[in-house]
Amino acid sequence: AVDILQQRLLEKGVPEHIAHQMARRSPRDASDFYQALPVSAKPIDTMRAQPIQVALVGPTGSGKTTTCAKLAAKLALGHDRKVGLITLDTFRIGAVEQLRTYARILDAPLEVVFAPEEMRRALKRLAHCELILIDSAGRGYQDETSVQRLGAFLSEADVDETHLVVSLATDVDDARAIFAAYRMLGYNRLIMTKMDETRRPGKALAFMEAAGVTPSYISTGQNVPDDVGLAGDVLSRALWEGGTGHVFSL
Repeated sequence: AVDILQQRLLEKGVPEHIAHQMARRSPRDASDFYQALPVSAKPIDTMRAQPIQVALVGPTGSGKTTTCAKLAAKLALGHDRKVGLITLDTFRIGAVEQLRTYARILDAPLEVVFAPEEMRRALKRLAHCELILIDSAGRGYQDETSVQRLGAFLSEADVDETHLVVSLATDVDDARAIFAAYRMLGYNRLIMTKMDETRRPGKALAFMEAAGVTPSYISTGQNVPDDVGLAGDVLSRALWEGGTGHVFSL
């Protein structure tokens, strides 16, 4: 049974040493399996002094704006939090309007920031919010100058949490390069997206190891606000049941 489970985990992309450790614990049901999973997911800390400022950063196409909308909706509708939004993504065509549409639906204020020196004024206008989510522009991870420029925005914002958003459709070696490139921003959480676009969801564990920070959420599709959940819940369901982990507790 140990060998069968280990092989199953390997086929799903779980790194060999983790698959071996998990299989040796011989989980008998979903609860046992969850306990065997080496994941301690941590959601956005809404207990901090308010307003809480949370930035989402990451490469082009990782799904930052959609994830920002999902989290805003979950926290505004599900947890009755007053959420404000800031977008720095003034380069991508339609990016501001995309987030503005979500903001209108949620009745959430939105600020568009074009330069680092505008950040503090935007935050002051959102001071009545309990939580401020900052959506940043995606850049190629090899573009060090753009990553440094993003750092200037975040420095002005004095963010409480920085979540690096990486697609699980990304190759593991490329993901390691992304983590290295964005490390200068001091990210302290990891969000993994697009689990529905890979047949090897277990590589999320390799991402977590390489990133060296606590995971927060995993998204499993495009639906707002449904397709996102705590990393441990989503990953354990994906590996145990073989689906894409549709467990949506935040």
